[in-house]
Amino acid sequence: MKSIKCKFANCVKNIFLFTLTMFLFSCEKNSPEEIFVDAYIDFIIKDSEGNDLLNSNNPNAINIDNIKIIYEINGEQVVYYDEFMGAPKGFFLIEEGEYNRIRVFPNIDINSEFPVTYVQWSENDTDKLSYEIIRYDTGSTYISKVWLNDELIWTTSQGERLIELIK
Repeated sequence: MKSIKCKFANCVKNIFLFTLTMFLFSCEKNSPEEIFVDAYIDFIIKDSEGNDLLNSNNPNAINIDNIKIIYEINGEQVVYYDEFMGAPKGFFLIEEGEYNRIRVFPNIDINSEFPVTYVQWSENDTDKLSYEIIRYDTGSTYISKVWLNDELIWTTSQGERLIELIK
């Protein structure tokens, strides 16, 4: 009988250790809060007659291959390009609805309270964007106000961050 008790005790001990080990390894660590970055600005661009200047079928359309996004970083202007991003030139075209849109991803430099981005539509046409960014301790970021050429043109109370430009 003595050897049976030892085997039983060892078996119970092994089951207990196995269960404890599984319990400890299955516990989830507290995962950090999700981080949201809501930092883009959409533009619809028309001429004075209401024609879509982002529609390549329009003979007066803006050539999107020539558009440059320029970040102001520490007082210097730097043309944005990152081949590993989904929008390597800092923007992409959205072709849906009545008018095409261009979505611009502005500089969200953490060292600047009001970062500045320039959109160079052509060699002779550049707009200055500045914006207020709200940053949370969690790392989440969103744009709450937008200025175009130093004029406030959008706040969160206006809903969708869509700017209509006449060129």
